[in-house]
Amino acid sequence: MLGYYGLLRSPPLGFEGAYSIRLSCQGREVPPTAVIRGKPDPCILNKLSQSYARSIACNWECQVPSSTSSTYIELLILAINGKRLLAVFSHQDSNNSRLIRFESSFDGRRALLDGEGSLVLLLASGPPCTDDGLLCTATCERYRELEQVLNRPYPEQMDPWRSAAFWSAFLCLLLGGISGSSSCYFQDAICQQMVQQQQHREEDFGHQRLWASVGWGLSSVLVGYLVDRDSRQSINFDYSTPLIIFVVLMMADVVVVGFWKVARTSLCSNLYTSI
Repeated sequence: MLGYYGLLRSPPLGFEGAYSIRLSCQGREVPPTAVIRGKPDPCILNKLSQSYARSIACNWECQVPSSTSSTYIELLILAINGKRLLAVFSHQDSNNSRLIRFESSFDGRRALLDGEGSLVLLLASGPPCTDDGLLCTATCERYRELEQVLNRPYPEQMDPWRSAAFWSAFLCLLLGGISGSSSCYFQDAICQQMVQQQQHREEDFGHQRLWASVGWGLSSVLVGYLVDRDSRQSINFDYSTPLIIFVVLMMADVVVVGFWKVARTSLCSNLYTSI
């Protein structure tokens, strides 16, 4: 629980300033397509067709490398001056690349996957095509979840050791894992001790542990259904309902265990010799 809500409030896991979207014609005339490299969520096409079944407008910023031919620069300026492309061609950035900013839209129902499994979006407009394509980033003011999916960096751009988002996620998962694992050990120890106190009953720890396994199996089916139900209108998965159920059940567990009369045991004087 601590890890989940900590991740919700931690910095985004994207890498700001990473131009990870490649504009490419892929055998088509202009406008180009936006290719988000890497393997996306297997349900991404279904989610886009359901939640973004309309024209989605985004602002795009693309790098035009300094090695780009002068012919392409002339075509780009000609398209802008001829108002075939509503864009702004700016100065060089820190990578000695010129930037082009334009607005374009796409329809989530027309999204597809290419031969490499990358997500492809068909843009309504865009700059002229180049042989190598342009690396871009997208800003979708009204669709922040979609923006995170589009700007997902590919492995060559990732440097997690220098990312505050990575260390925030690491710390939240570490604290959540420590607290969760310790509670399980305490529950098993209390259950084992309670079973030993009821020696007149034909029952042992295995019988009790069996019901824990049955509970895990049944809850997995329930949690999967709840996550799918709550995520129908979102491009990301929503785990909030299962986490709320988890908190309620853990509080009930604390109350039940609190009323148990567990016999006190003598503590070992030397932990290392008792292992």
